[in-house]
Amino acid sequence: MIIIPGPASNSLGESLAKELGQEPVFIRNRIFPDGESYIQMPPDLGGETVALVQTTAPEPDRKLMQLLFMARTAKDLGAKRIIAIMPYMAYARQDKRFLEGEALSFDIVLDLLEAVGVDDSIVVDIHSEESLEKLKPKHDMRIHNVTAIFVLAEYMKKNGYDGAYSLSPDLGRKEIVEQVSTVMGGG
Repeated sequence: MIIIPGPASNSLGESLAKELGQEPVFIRNRIFPDGESYIQMPPDLGGETVALVQTTAPEPDRKLMQLLFMARTAKDLGAKRIIAIMPYMAYARQDKRFLEGEALSFDIVLDLLEAVGVDDSIVVDIHSEESLEKLKPKHDMRIHNVTAIFVLAEYMKKNGYDGAYSLSPDLGRKEIVEQVSTVMGGG
């Protein structure tokens, strides 16, 4: 497997590669004066599984386009399998139409990832697991949601934040926040 950190996730990609006993392979990138992204991938990807590590925040439009460019170029260069690792997946909150005529941005992003050749997506703490499960059957791309919440709660507890309060941004995260509160011993 070749691990390629994207421009938005260089240190995370490098840490992940080292954790897996690999050396990360870096791309060349820059931003043109008009704001467009330039991406140059390593040419030796033929027959390889390529893991692209790229968060899509802040600046979700730019970061998402960079990920799409990386995935399509890796596929064009002969990668046999593309895994997109996204610590944050932009547009996952727009999983239904709240007002008539709104774009279903989450579904569109999944379509785009699939269209450029992504075989697997790994996301961290997606906005709504329920919405993800509803969309999975529509896509050939495998989508995996992993959580970092309990690891973070343990880290915080070990570093003097035990007893801290946990807050939920909405009702969808209420159950997780209650579980985190149990780990942290707070309210």
